[in-house]
Amino acid sequence: MGKSTLSLTRIKGGIKTNIVPGKAEGEMDIRTIPEHDHAAIIQQARSLAQKVEGESLKISIEVLNDRPPLYTDPRTPLVTRLRRIYESKNLPFKLIGLPFYTFLY
Repeated sequence: MGKSTLSLTRIKGGIKTNIVPGKAEGEMDIRTIPEHDHAAIIQQARSLAQKVEGESLKISIEVLNDRPPLYTDPRTPLVTRLRRIYESKNLPFKLIGLPFYTFLY
């Protein structure tokens, strides 16, 4: 399926370039494969945040979206039929994972 990914997708802080902001916010997008446990990832992030916090640095973590990775069994009728169609046309057939999510589950 590939590997899990993490991207820092949003950063927000300050109102002008010559003023040091009092706070900053960031959002990360983490896409996982079935082998990775979301609760463990969240706990690791919170533990790391606690380790680096100090008097002038406070970190809070809020989970905005927690959807499990989807897996399609390659033995399902649809996948089996598609494989047969590809093979009948002498086309390569390769199962891969895709790095996106859907609201359709």
